[in-house]
Amino acid sequence: MRIIVGTENADKITGTKEAFESMLRENIDLIGVSIPSNVPNQPRTDEENRAGAYNRSNNLFCKYPGYDYYVGIESGLKPSLKYPELFIMRDWACIININGQVSEGSSGGIYLPQPVCELITKGLSLSKAMRQVFPDYNDVGGTLAYLTRGARGRKKEAYLVVQNALTPFLHPKHYSGYLKISR
Repeated sequence: MRIIVGTENADKITGTKEAFESMLRENIDLIGVSIPSNVPNQPRTDEENRAGAYNRSNNLFCKYPGYDYYVGIESGLKPSLKYPELFIMRDWACIININGQVSEGSSGGIYLPQPVCELITKGLSLSKAMRQVFPDYNDVGGTLAYLTRGARGRKKEAYLVVQNALTPFLHPKHYSGYLKISR
């Protein structure tokens, strides 16, 4: 099974590989490559975030033929419905199979602290806002790992979000309406 994922982040690559292995129970040959998302570096809506994941997987599909699955993962923010000045950090994954069928999945998301949201609203990036609010923060583990004290991080989040996106491919008969070719 040949899989390509649109990232060079080692944690996201490992999480993706482990997700496929856990669900397909096959040997996985997986590579990660940098590929554009065609959305802002810090997506700030679910629409931008979903588009980024789709664009990564579709760009891989168009540029690297012959893989069984093409995976795009995008991390971004979305405003809270109840408190639009607060952001939820969330991941989306989009998977396209060799036949061009598309599936997607998302993480549940985690609220960012209000002081971090205020700095983002003023134009700071998430990592710069985190460093201002939390002096001991570093980007190595990422925001999710820092806020959850290591209980979750990029690897686990990629694992979960890729599993969510991969699920319809495990039951194609029951997800046939969802897996229509929509490229």
